[in-house]
Amino acid sequence: MKIQLILEGGGMRGVYTAGVLDFFMEKNLKFLNVIGVSSGACNAVSYKSWQPRRNIEIYTTYALDKRYCSIRSLLRHGNIFGFDFIFNVLPKELVYFDYDSYNQSPIEVEVVVTNIETGEPEYYPIKNMEVDLPYLRASCSIPAVSRIVIYQGKKMLDGSVSDSIPINYSIKSGYDKQVVVLTRDKSYRKKRLRSVQMLRARYPRYPQLTYAVYNRYLKYNQTLEMIEKLSLEKKVFVIRPEEVVTVRRFEKDCNNLMRFYHQGYNDAENRFEDLLTFITSADNVISG
Repeated sequence: MKIQLILEGGGMRGVYTAGVLDFFMEKNLKFLNVIGVSSGACNAVSYKSWQPRRNIEIYTTYALDKRYCSIRSLLRHGNIFGFDFIFNVLPKELVYFDYDSYNQSPIEVEVVVTNIETGEPEYYPIKNMEVDLPYLRASCSIPAVSRIVIYQGKKMLDGSVSDSIPINYSIKSGYDKQVVVLTRDKSYRKKRLRSVQMLRARYPRYPQLTYAVYNRYLKYNQTLEMIEKLSLEKKVFVIRPEEVVTVRRFEKDCNNLMRFYHQGYNDAENRFEDLLTFITSADNVISG
């Protein structure tokens, strides 16, 4: 039996997932197959390099840093998140990323991107952080506030647009069960956008991207219903916030971020025994 760990995005709400993964690392719980979307993808690579508390250090130390996320970055570079700072300065100078451990790790990480010409999701392994970095960057590039990532002939943006929670992809890839970490509470359902005029003006050559953004709420909510059904069938194990989430996508309050991080850690801890039962007999999970 094979299990895949699925990590939802959500911008700064990804701090919740950082708490969950830090608990996993503390318990030496190693899922060998992980797929992440947007901030979930960033959490996934730190999990693969096995660097506990790395992401919470980044979130809380640099949340207010204009180089990390700011309107200034958007106006200067076309990205609300400062990707050069996040993917070059931070890992190489400030909060070191262990590239050697990443490359030697048995954990396999995939990320989701949206092909803006087709509006469809695409899935890429991040085998080498420096070589495959464009895919990770694309997965985090939010439409309207990020520049298009062009790599290997592909034009890409945020994977959350087309497949926020890639459970269908996981099932089609042959995984028998999924452990899903969500960054919204159980009551949450995504609402339809009132207008996509700004997106049409920003991306006149990519109507399929606009279509995907406009219909994202349908696919997202259908996926949540599917997850509920599979949970009842004991095929999916969900870890998500127990309380209504107040942390925003571009949250700057470090106290809120720290509280949400601890919520993720505590939710993982509270459900740990049930999780161990769920992963019994899995061939691609190492525990203890």
